[in-house]
Amino acid sequence: MSPRARAYFELVRVPNLFTAPPDVIAGAAISGVFSGIESLEAALPLGITCAASMSLYAGGVALNDVVDAPHDAHERPERPIPSGRIARGAAAHVAVEHFAAGLLLAACVGFLAPDAGVRPGCVAVILTTSIVSYNVLKHTVFGPALMGLCRGINFLLGASLHPAFSIEALVLHDVAWPSAAACLAVYVAGLTAFARHETGRARRLALLPGWLGMLAGISLMPIVVEVSHSSIEITSGGLGLIVSVVLLMTAVVAVGVTAITRPGADVLKTAVGWLIALIVFIDAALASVGAGVAGWLATAGFLLPYVALKRRFAPT
Repeated sequence: MSPRARAYFELVRVPNLFTAPPDVIAGAAISGVFSGIESLEAALPLGITCAASMSLYAGGVALNDVVDAPHDAHERPERPIPSGRIARGAAAHVAVEHFAAGLLLAACVGFLAPDAGVRPGCVAVILTTSIVSYNVLKHTVFGPALMGLCRGINFLLGASLHPAFSIEALVLHDVAWPSAAACLAVYVAGLTAFARHETGRARRLALLPGWLGMLAGISLMPIVVEVSHSSIEITSGGLGLIVSVVLLMTAVVAVGVTAITRPGADVLKTAVGWLIALIVFIDAALASVGAGVAGWLATAGFLLPYVALKRRFAPT
């Protein structure tokens, strides 16, 4: 691999790009879109929506490095910008290009899926605005909440393919997807708060709020099954979600206890990498509620490229 290509992959944190489509697929599955896909042609709108999500994610992490360049010069000198492998201005261009591509892809979904209309494009605009807002305010108290919001909206990007998707449905909570998006958002907000301390030796109590936030997000997931009774046909995924919650809680407790009792930088970076991977399993569990085993497999499959690329490129 050429040095330029490697620098680009590091800039966009290429392993993490594969955690974005699971949000979209889970949103489509729990809203009922996934179960209606019976051919490759029918799957194309969802595939393009996933590509849009990945592009917007890449734009967001590139912008993150642009904003954090002064901090990275001291805390992460190996990153592409402080190491001199990518100029700060060039990284900004990469961010803008990915944002533009993601918005264009989302807008095109409406042409392939008339029932979706302009909704995916509108949600993509809101998602982009949230991503930019996070990067502006990431070092404030609002940072974790905004990151969680970004993930929740990314989940809704998949749900926006369904004809019933509307602001009214979101407010009334008469469908499952708002509750599912909220669970994911709470988990990611907690993870973001937890990950803030990975560049140095954290105080043990400083890790506690983020850890509890992740546990809270997972513990809320059974609510999705209750809401689903009035909005989608429950599959065997309902039981699978309960089992998944137990396993996810166990994993977060184990990783959290290890990081809190041994709060060194290396331990925290490793912990954060695996906690990011759990996002895919959360999405898979939520997808199984609406689409059973097929939804779980289609979502969890993205863990393979994440793990493979994580060995060569840092996900944090």
